[in-house]
Amino acid sequence: MPGGSGMGMRIFGKYAVVYLLAGQGYYSEANGPRIPVRAGDLIFVYPEVAHTYGPPADGTWEEFYVVFDGPVFDAWRAAGLIGAEGPIVHLEPVEYWLRRFITAAGEPTGGDLAAGLESLCRMQQLLADIATASRQGEGGQAWLSAAKGLIDAIPLDSPASLNTVSRQLGMPFDTFRKRFAKLSGMTPSRYRTTRAIDAAANMLVDPRLTLATVAERCGFCDAFHFSKRFKQIVGVSPAEFRRRSSGR
Repeated sequence: MPGGSGMGMRIFGKYAVVYLLAGQGYYSEANGPRIPVRAGDLIFVYPEVAHTYGPPADGTWEEFYVVFDGPVFDAWRAAGLIGAEGPIVHLEPVEYWLRRFITAAGEPTGGDLAAGLESLCRMQQLLADIATASRQGEGGQAWLSAAKGLIDAIPLDSPASLNTVSRQLGMPFDTFRKRFAKLSGMTPSRYRTTRAIDAAANMLVDPRLTLATVAERCGFCDAFHFSKRFKQIVGVSPAEFRRRSSGR
């Protein structure tokens, strides 16, 4: 959610990521120095770490933050996938990452299990992409953002023209595939399938759409292959996902 005011030293008790959209300021932990931060910087806030951050006394900034907790994120932190590069990483372009944060935050789930699982998966994918971006640097991330944008522009119900994307990026397909996988942690085809499953999950809440219709609109050859792939990625079948979403 958007914000913009500083705060005193505190222990938050949960994980949070604070993304600066505009302006500049500082971040500091107990007994630590004030670290300058600027637009495009992401601050990792840990549950037990006393900290403070904010704009200068005579200034303001714009931020977007997401709060999360749970044992799965403790495991990610222990494995070095959350904040391995330190409490601050730089992510650009700002517009791209803001869209990712808004998508990951989503709408309040209201205790709905299916919606909660979907939100958890989005947050984990976002953290994985942040970890990759922090290791690869801004140049690699800019290329990856462009590649994802070109893939996203392909209609889901049309053939996956990934060779076209590689040509648009000016490289052989094999080079494109390897670089994409190195930067994102998944192949281009896996990324496209994940995006298709995300779209399918949104469609499944509409009871008027049959599984065959959802499969066709998301680019799957039939309902059987769609159901199989959906369960592999989401963990439940499309029918079960729909049942949980409807609350029945």
